[in-house]
Amino acid sequence: MVVNKAGMSVDLSQFVNRTRYNVKLPSFMLSKSEPLMSDEEYKEKAIEMARQHAREGRIYSPDIDSDFNTLRSSYISVASPDRQGIINKAMPKVMSDLKKKAEESDMFQRFMEILFKLETNRTPHMGAEQVLEMPHTPENMGQALHIADFKDGQGNVIAQLTTNGWIAFPTDAETARRKELQAIYNDAWRAAKSEYALERSLEADFSGGLSWLMPNKPMPNITKTDISAIQPQQGQSTKTIANLYEANLHEANQ
Repeated sequence: MVVNKAGMSVDLSQFVNRTRYNVKLPSFMLSKSEPLMSDEEYKEKAIEMARQHAREGRIYSPDIDSDFNTLRSSYISVASPDRQGIINKAMPKVMSDLKKKAEESDMFQRFMEILFKLETNRTPHMGAEQVLEMPHTPENMGQALHIADFKDGQGNVIAQLTTNGWIAFPTDAETARRKELQAIYNDAWRAAKSEYALERSLEADFSGGLSWLMPNKPMPNITKTDISAIQPQQGQSTKTIANLYEANLHEANQ
């Protein structure tokens, strides 16, 4: 039992007496994982999603495109440090230090009380292997107070715990893979957007202004193969391409 300067009290024994912790990390805190596919397959999936988004007339949104979020997280986490293991291993000392801070600070005491309520409401019977979930309460805690840094084997800070929750610090390797996959998506999306814009332009031309060339013959369906066969050369415009395609169609129907 800890009583702080304001006379508030909370039983911390359920937290500080554990020798092992399994901390639940937020989704943005990536930890080392095995790849679900080859790097090339990850990239092919990203290109496929980019083309689909372009076809739908939109671009990736983190709020609605959970499939791409999952793909990207999996791709990045191949290069992630073992955040889960590092944090779990360090947590007994972190909780012991937090108990001492709570004895001297109302802010840390409030954090522990919120943690206590969260844990007891979610898991009345806690054991050594019970998941521990840290609260994320910026609206309740005000300015964040530092609790602990978590470092990898090279001494780099990979995560930080404050009274407002978790902060992730990506490694150079994680950042490189994130940028790589995002660049592949962006390039594929831009290419697909241009392709579909050209396709729609040609469809509009052939369904309207060019129909008089073949009044007694049905207009053929325009496919991606048709369009890819007449991709613009340097200096050609969409109108020039339409004229070329018009001549090809006219010749084919003679």
